Amino acid sequence: MLANRDTFCVEILNYQIMKAHTHNLSNMKIKTFILTVLVLLSGSACKAQYNQYNSFMRKALVIYKCGPDGYYHATKNVTLDEVKDVETQYAYNKKTQNLYVLTPNSNCDIRLLKDEELETAIEEQNRILEQKFKRLNDQRTRHIEDSIAKAKRDSIERARQDSIERVREAEKLQTYRTTHDWRRVPVKGARLKCEICDETTTNMDSLYCLGINNDSIMYFEWKEGKLYNEYLEWHISSLPMELKTNPSFKYHFEAYRDSLTNTEVSSNTARRLCALSFYRYLDNLRKDAPYGFFEDWGWSSEYSMVTFLFSYTNMNKSTIKYIAVHFKITNDVGDVRKTGYFQGTGPVEEYDTGSWEWDSSPYFVSGDASTMEFTKVVITYTNGKQEVLSKNQIMYN
Repeated sequence: MLANRDTFCVEILNYQIMKAHTHNLSNMKIKTFILTVLVLLSGSACKAQYNQYNSFMRKALVIYKCGPDGYYHATKNVTLDEVKDVETQYAYNKKTQNLYVLTPNSNCDIRLLKDEELETAIEEQNRILEQKFKRLNDQRTRHIEDSIAKAKRDSIERARQDSIERVREAEKLQTYRTTHDWRRVPVKGARLKCEICDETTTNMDSLYCLGINNDSIMYFEWKEGKLYNEYLEWHISSLPMELKTNPSFKYHFEAYRDSLTNTEVSSNTARRLCALSFYRYLDNLRKDAPYGFFEDWGWSSEYSMVTFLFSYTNMNKSTIKYIAVHFKITNDVGDVRKTGYFQGTGPVEEYDTGSWEWDSSPYFVSGDASTMEFTKVVITYTNGKQEVLSKNQIMYN
């Protein structure tokens, strides 16, 4: 810290000189102040330093330097760029403003700056400082502008990427909507238990949905009916967690949220739709089997006696009074072993099913009898009408 006293003292001197000029003090006051500081410096242990910034000229009246022979040799009147490590300031000429000092190896004459020179030096130093901090401020301004520009570019790029992603997602959703039916909701085998009928739906890849509301899903299920025809049943089930978290279900719900959450469809609507579906189912049954169809039938020839049973569903509006099933029994090579008929007595109304069974009969066959087939069915209705169904008209479920 002591080694830097001289520099510190000179810096104080320079600062005070500049401050004095800034406040427009008189030359006499400036000179008096300089002299005071110099006296203080001369009486202190500071080692002042002089250079082009605080003095006009620096000259060694005599300076000693070590020569190649190892001896110190004196040189007089040598101009110096810098005088440092001043040990003693022993004289000051007020008139010429010359300061005389001793260093460890020289006796120097230093001409301090005069009033005009001092003012010029101060202005020069101010200019240097102004340029220095202008450069720093310019650098700061460029840094801020570059940062703002980069932030804008980054923000624009992020917005562009987000916009591209949104467009891609929108296009993906639109493509999905054009290739899927909003009512056909993927469930991927989720277990759904109906709150109406307690029936459990499992192992279905998708179902026909009527709507989703309050964490419940209302859906239709196609039930297999008679003669390979189908009809709708409706169910309501709570959405299980395995379905809520299923990616396919979530994406479908996102694509068709508005349609799926439309709560205007009520349970009464669902009932009407199911009823309509069932009526269509019955119409298809009537088209396929206008007089009815065999729900079940069977025969045997144990102990050579023919036994027989059958169930028949009436699809005609007229009530069945009698139904006679004519049969033919053959062996494996087509030889006829027995013919005959079994007649069941009704009544069997429209859509009802009648069942009959014969544990014994007047028909006996040989042991090689193996096959029974129907040759015709004669249906007599309560209104007196009669229909004879040929072999090709007989329908089986």
